[in-house]
Amino acid sequence: MSEHFFMPILPPALPPSLPPRLSPTPPSSDAPASVGEARDTPPAWPAGDDPHGWLEQSETPEVAQWVALQNARTLHAYAHGEAFETLVQRLVDDALSPDQLVVPTRHGKWAHDFRQDEAHPLGIWRRCGWADWLAGTPHWQTLLDLDELSEDEDVDWSWHGASVHYPDRERALLFLSPGGGDAIVVREFDLVALTFVDDGFNVETDGKHHASWIDRDTIYFEWDASGGDPAHPSVTQSGYPREVRRWSRGTALEDAPVVFSCLPGDISASASFDIESRRHFAMRSITFEEGTTSWLDGDTWRQYEVPLDADVYTWKKWLMIAPSRDWTVGGATHRGGCLLAIPEDAFLEGKRSFLPLFTPTDKTALAGFETGKEWAAISYSDDLLTRTRFWKPPVADVEITAFESASAASGAMAFAAGAISADATPGAGAFIAAAHASIDPQVHAFRELPVDADSETSVWFIDDMLDDTLFLMSNHYLEPPTLWLGDARATDLAERKWIQQLPASFNASGMTVIRASARAPDGTAVPYWVVGKRELIEAGTRRAAPCLLYGYGGFEIALEPSYASTAGMGWLEQGGVYVVANIRGGGEYGPEWHRAALREKRSVAFDDFVAVAQALVDQGFTTARQLAIQGGSNGGLLVAACMVRHPGLFGAVICEVPLLDMQRFHTLLAGASWIEEYGDPDKPDDARFLSAYSPYHRVAADVSYPPILLTSSAGDDRVHPAHARKMAAKMQAMGHPHVWYYEETQGGHSATPDPRDAARSTALVYRFLWETIGR
Repeated sequence: MSEHFFMPILPPALPPSLPPRLSPTPPSSDAPASVGEARDTPPAWPAGDDPHGWLEQSETPEVAQWVALQNARTLHAYAHGEAFETLVQRLVDDALSPDQLVVPTRHGKWAHDFRQDEAHPLGIWRRCGWADWLAGTPHWQTLLDLDELSEDEDVDWSWHGASVHYPDRERALLFLSPGGGDAIVVREFDLVALTFVDDGFNVETDGKHHASWIDRDTIYFEWDASGGDPAHPSVTQSGYPREVRRWSRGTALEDAPVVFSCLPGDISASASFDIESRRHFAMRSITFEEGTTSWLDGDTWRQYEVPLDADVYTWKKWLMIAPSRDWTVGGATHRGGCLLAIPEDAFLEGKRSFLPLFTPTDKTALAGFETGKEWAAISYSDDLLTRTRFWKPPVADVEITAFESASAASGAMAFAAGAISADATPGAGAFIAAAHASIDPQVHAFRELPVDADSETSVWFIDDMLDDTLFLMSNHYLEPPTLWLGDARATDLAERKWIQQLPASFNASGMTVIRASARAPDGTAVPYWVVGKRELIEAGTRRAAPCLLYGYGGFEIALEPSYASTAGMGWLEQGGVYVVANIRGGGEYGPEWHRAALREKRSVAFDDFVAVAQALVDQGFTTARQLAIQGGSNGGLLVAACMVRHPGLFGAVICEVPLLDMQRFHTLLAGASWIEEYGDPDKPDDARFLSAYSPYHRVAADVSYPPILLTSSAGDDRVHPAHARKMAAKMQAMGHPHVWYYEETQGGHSATPDPRDAARSTALVYRFLWETIGR
C-alpha cells in the first residue's frame, strides 16, 4: 500500500504501439451501448451515445475480454525482469514481515490485533493479554483465520473491522468484505466459544451496511438491501443506506422497525448509542460538508440547532461544535474551522456564549477531537505537522456568561487567562488568553503535548471508558514510525514509554527532506515536500533527477508526512526524487483551503499542482522529461486534468482508480455523493465548468501526451472502473501509442486484500516509471 491513499504504480520503458487486436471492440448489437437511462444533455456536453459507454457494464464477456487483453499487454511490457521480481519480493517481505508494527485495540484485559504475515496473507484476528503485550511477552490466540475461512467458503475475505460489545466483551460484530470493496457482510462472533453465532446478528448478502451495539440483544443496523440496484428504496442516490433499523435478537431484520431515515438525495443515515452517557444519537449526512445531528428525547429525535456545516460532539455534559464556515451567534463571530464548547444544558436553554477550544490561523487547522475518560485531545495541523492539546473540562457545571473570542485574523487557541499549566509550551499556533471570560481558570485545564518539531505525531486514547492512557506515533518520510504509550494525566507529558519502532524498509542514509513552496497564478504560496538523496536535492549539489510528484487536492483531505516505505524501496534508493504537493482542495490549512478549489474553482487545484511541477523544473530538481505525476481517486482526476492541460510539462503519468468522465460521474456507484465537491453535470451552469476540464472530454487526437498508466479495480464499488477503462480505450482509439491500462481482479477502491497481489501492482508502477522517465 502506498504512503497515501492508493497503491503507487511506477512506469516502465516506452512501449510499442498498440496492437490492432487491443483496439476497443464494442459489444454485440444486443448489448446496450451505454448504461443508464437517457437524460437531457446540457449544451456543454457532446450529444449522442458514448462509443465507449459499454465499458461501464460489469461482468460481461466483452468487458472481461477487453480487460484481459489490456492487462496482458501491460504486464508483458513491464511486469518482468530481475528488477521487477526483486522489488516484488521486497514489497511482500515488508508487508508480511514478522517485525511489523503492532498497534492493538484494548478490550478490558485483552489486546486485539489484526495481522497479515507470510503464513496468513489474508490475515488473522487475534488477541493476547493486555498486560502481557505491554510487558513485551504476548501469547497470541487466533480468533479468526481469514485464509482458512476464505478457503472453506471459496471467497477471498477482506477484513473491515470488528465492533466488540461493551461491557462484557463476549460478542463482536465482524465486518467482512468479499473481495475488498466497500460492500460487506456482517456476522456475529462469540468471543468465548470462538465461533460465529448461528442465530445471531448476521447479514450474508453484501452491501454497504453498518452495525453498532445498543446492548447485547439489540443493535442499530444501517441496511443496504439494494443488491446493487441503485434505484432500490433502501439506499440513497449515492448508494448508501438511508434507513436505520433497531434490530432485536431473535427477530428478522426485515421486521426490525425503522427508527431514523434520510432523504433519497442525501448521502446516508446513521445512528449510535453512547455507552458512557447512555444516550442515542442519529446523523443525517446531507452532503460531505453538511448534515444534522440529533439526540433521542423519549421517543422523539431532537436536532441540535447548529449550522448544517458543523460537526457536533457531546461529552461529560458538554457540547462541542466545529463549524466549517464563519458562524455569527450570540453577538460573536466564530471563524470557520474553530472548535467551540458550551455546557449542553445551557445550549438547549438557548444560551450561546461559547468557550473557544481552538480558533484557526492561516497556518493552523483543526484536525480532530476525541475523548478519554477525563481529558479530551484536540489535534490540529500546525503548518502541515499535526500537534495535540489536551483539555479537561470542569467536573461541576459552569456558567459561561460572556466570552470575547479572539479575532478571526489572529486567533489560534483561546481560553480563560491563567488556564495554561505552568509547564505548557505553546507551539507555533500560540495560545491567546481572553481576559473577558467569566470562566474560573481553576476548573479548566489545557496542556500542550511536547513533540519533535520536525515529526508528524498522532495521538489517540486507548480505552476512554477506562482511563486516559494513549498511544503516540511519530511519522516522518525517512524514519520508520515509532509507537509510544503515554498518559494525558501525567505530570510531565513528555514522559512516555517506548513500545516499538517499525524496522526500516529501505536504506535512507544520505537522504533528506526539504520543505519548499511554489507560487500559484493568483499569488498563493503552495507548499510541497521534496524527499531524496542530499546530493540530488540540496542547493549546493542539486542536479536534475527522475522525480515523482504526488497530489490529491480534494474533499478537505490533508496529505500529512508519513513513512515513505514503498517509494523508498521502489524509487528513492535508486536515485529518484519523491515530492508531495499540499495543494488547495485538500485540508492542510482548514476549510477555506478546501473551498478555494470547490466546484467552479476546481482549476485552482490544477493550477497549484502545475505551479509545483514548474517550480521543480525551475529550481533544478528535475526536467520536464524526467517528471512524472501520480494521483489516485480524486488525485487521478487531478493528474489527468493536468496532463490534458499541460502535456509538455510531464514525462509520465500514473492515474490510479480515477474519476475522469465528469459528465457521468454522478450516475456511477457513489458518484452522486460528490456533486457538492464538483458540481452537477445535469445543470447547464455546472456543465460548463465541468466540461472545461473533464479529462475524458478534453483529451484530443492531435496532441502528443506523455506515457500514461491508468489503473483500477474490478471490485471498486466507490469509483467505477469505467472511468479508467473508457479513458484508456478513447486514447488508444485516437492513436496514442503509450497508453497503458491495468485492472486488479480483486480489491476495492484502496488495495487488494492480498499483499502479494498488491506488491506486484506496486512494482508494476515503479517499473513503468523507471522505463519512461528513469532512462
